[in-house]
Amino acid sequence: MHIIKAGRTEVALFAGMFALLWGLALVFHQDATHISYAAHFVAQDRSWLNGQLDVPAWLGHDLVRLGNKEYIVYPPAPALLMLPFVALLGDHFSDIWFGWLAGAANVALLHAVVRQLGARGWSARTPREQVVLVLTFGVGTIALWLALGGTVWFVAQTLAITFTLLMVLGALHGNWWLASAALGALFLTRSPDVLGGIVVLACFAHSSMRPTPATLNQAANEETHDLEQTLPHARRRAPAVAWRTLIGSAVLASLRSLKWRAVTALAVPCGVALVIWAVRNKLYFGSFFESGYGMQIAQDYPQIRFGLVSWHYLWPNFIANFLNLPAFTFRTPYDLLPQIDLLRGGNGTSLFFTTPLFLLFFAPARSRLPGWLRTALWATVGTLVVVTLAWNLTGWYQVGARYLFDAYPYLFVLLAARGGRVSGRWLALAAFGVLVNLVLAQIFWCHSGACFADSPHRLAIFVGLLALVPLVAGGAWWWLKRETTAAMQASATVGQG
Repeated sequence: MHIIKAGRTEVALFAGMFALLWGLALVFHQDATHISYAAHFVAQDRSWLNGQLDVPAWLGHDLVRLGNKEYIVYPPAPALLMLPFVALLGDHFSDIWFGWLAGAANVALLHAVVRQLGARGWSARTPREQVVLVLTFGVGTIALWLALGGTVWFVAQTLAITFTLLMVLGALHGNWWLASAALGALFLTRSPDVLGGIVVLACFAHSSMRPTPATLNQAANEETHDLEQTLPHARRRAPAVAWRTLIGSAVLASLRSLKWRAVTALAVPCGVALVIWAVRNKLYFGSFFESGYGMQIAQDYPQIRFGLVSWHYLWPNFIANFLNLPAFTFRTPYDLLPQIDLLRGGNGTSLFFTTPLFLLFFAPARSRLPGWLRTALWATVGTLVVVTLAWNLTGWYQVGARYLFDAYPYLFVLLAARGGRVSGRWLALAAFGVLVNLVLAQIFWCHSGACFADSPHRLAIFVGLLALVPLVAGGAWWWLKRETTAAMQASATVGQG
């Protein structure tokens, strides 16, 4: 019954998030009956269906030119996932609503992950707090504007989160086929995100190396005879030596009893993904190890002088991702209405402005995660941040630090495991994040209000939506308080009984 109820919650979260994205798209005048302005994956699917690898030149950018043909530089997993839809729906398919599906799925999948943490005792979040947490991820972070309008870049990033959450969910459940398949799909969506394999390997190692009672009994039975023959007085003379021998034997027994089905499940999907990646590189760019990014830079971006990754990019990327806060522009020294600049030249604003909940990491709090998993999560976040800072671009054109979005699933898992109950401060930061990201989505997709010029009612709806945010936050506070009160009353009743 609990599983059925949880499944209903995730279905409701998916449906609610999809409806919200659909509604915002209508307010921002997004036409989901057509493809986006950068529908590279859809164009790739149409070419595949016509027996071709190259794409039409009308795409115009982020292509590699070889001879008189143009090729997409981006990894193929999103196009492969869209292919059945394009084949069935033809011109009725849109990468815009496909992005809504992925964005809504991410909220439901994050709930499944957080629920699994709670089931293991690794999170103190109550069922209602779990819902508030995952909705904050969907609406109170840059996940909102990334999922709204399609395009090759944002669909890939949104799908990367989908595969990341599937990977984490598979690893937590010990479903190595799922974890490995999701990791392989992640590699074929945004290749640097394969660093998430750190979490999978940590979960696999912990699961494989932890001796079970059956393993310990087997090791004890196997070693009893040898211990009696070779160390007849070991227990009397050196019990510590005997115990070390027994524990070492248990570890060896664990290795011997390692389920090779699990190893196969972990290796095969990732191996298939590597083969797909290599074959695609060979067919498109002439080499198994040429992904196309280097060729693209050589052709279109001669101003990038230090390659794809370099220490030269650390400082500007650090500013763009962490220090780039909103600014005000004065047209004259006497300007009484200075304009706020949230685009910051298209480089976006700081991670801590778009997701203020992350400021909680600077406050001391106890994590319920086991040390090995917490270390793996922070190691993944750290390596993703380093790669982002060393990358040759900031993520332009954007309203938030979108290259750091790849680390968000791990950070939200860490948030779910930190501290006790959701506090008023927590809800205030979440509500501020929702307000910020609604405004950022409007700036990006509505072109700073241009879509409201001929539709005053759309502007009224959007302003009303912003006004609702504090009310919803207050309602969430009351809703969570009721859960706490009900739990205390139930506990008191049990104590009296």
